[in-house]
Amino acid sequence: MSSLRSVLILAELSHASPRIPTIAKFLSEYGWCATIISGTRGADTDNYRVLTTGLPNTETRIKRLMRISAEDSLQEHLGVGAETRNDPRSALARAMRISKSIVSYPDQHRGWIKVAHAAAINAMRTSHYDVLLSSSSPVSAHIAASRVARETGIPWLADYRDLWSMNHNYQFGQFRRALDRRRELSCLRNASGIVTCTPDWVDSLRRLHGQSDVFLVTNGYDPDLIPRTRFSAPDSLVLASTGPVYPGRHNAETLLAGLSRLVIEKGLAPGALTMRFVGVPDPFVKARVERLGLEEYVFQEGQVSREDSMSIQWGSSALVMFSWANADANGHYPLRAFEYLATAKPILLFTTNPKVAAAQLVMESGCGYLCVDEESTFRTLSVLYDSHMAGTNPPPRTCSPSVAKSSYKVKAKEFAAILSQLVDA
Repeated sequence: MSSLRSVLILAELSHASPRIPTIAKFLSEYGWCATIISGTRGADTDNYRVLTTGLPNTETRIKRLMRISAEDSLQEHLGVGAETRNDPRSALARAMRISKSIVSYPDQHRGWIKVAHAAAINAMRTSHYDVLLSSSSPVSAHIAASRVARETGIPWLADYRDLWSMNHNYQFGQFRRALDRRRELSCLRNASGIVTCTPDWVDSLRRLHGQSDVFLVTNGYDPDLIPRTRFSAPDSLVLASTGPVYPGRHNAETLLAGLSRLVIEKGLAPGALTMRFVGVPDPFVKARVERLGLEEYVFQEGQVSREDSMSIQWGSSALVMFSWANADANGHYPLRAFEYLATAKPILLFTTNPKVAAAQLVMESGCGYLCVDEESTFRTLSVLYDSHMAGTNPPPRTCSPSVAKSSYKVKAKEFAAILSQLVDA
């Protein structure tokens, strides 16, 4: 181990998984050992160390002051109805966003900046590290890392799993965005390099920060979690979506409308078709399923482990992926994209714009079907159902993605090369 170089990573693992811990797991194969400073989920492994600090949360602190359980919804406690809670255009929703933009600046874990900074400085006093890596979100990780780099002179690589002021899921108004942009530019001024996970974001970050050292390392899949069991084709057509559904940003309504039409026009009995939503249950999906009478066909199953999630992917007939509806998300790759590609299953991508980066990714793989409206969704579902009943591969696509290229083991090698470049510069 003494011949390995050392990287100190500031990343909140409840947000940074699977990218950061999986890459850290494989770094030792490429000359690096990692120590991760995280607010939560701390457990050493054979491949890296974790220093757990605790994770301050402004929302939790406010609930504590109001004597509300951390698990309870603040809006529910105030007696706000479900319909109002789920409407982002309501006056209450706007008031909540304004309040949150003030108390949670630069993010809800702002108290972690001092904690993570102190933990990093202490770690560097007791052990030698060649380079510092921070990963956002939360952006508090970058702010803490910037301070550590300024004080110690250690090379610092900032990893953008999510963008900061240019985030496609930005929750606040333009005034707050301007503050975030100013804070971002100030914070990243002393970064030795920046890395992100989509080609479009590389271009955006180069323009914003005016530096050429912006590297691309896409997300991937963990080869150790690929199920060893050989799955036989399910008796019915089973579709699965693993991951959250964002109301107003993901067009789940198009999927449900297409499913309803397929059930009606083909006279499908319950059990002939199953749609599995695996992730945090969404009230909009529940209401729409009930309205369409799809309760015996569509199921929301809650969150599962990543290992179980990948088993569900591999055991399904086809996989459902949503692209964000807003224009500033065009360059975004959904986190599950590379896990999906590794299965070589048909991928139904729901998007309002067939030119988004996610569409190019899945279509180039040969696995993709674009679903832009109810009609295209119905046609795609019909092809998949008819092919399933005939026991043939769904035409016209033959899935042959380069699986190894998307492995996090390969991504760790790419990260190792960047880290070495910064240290040797």
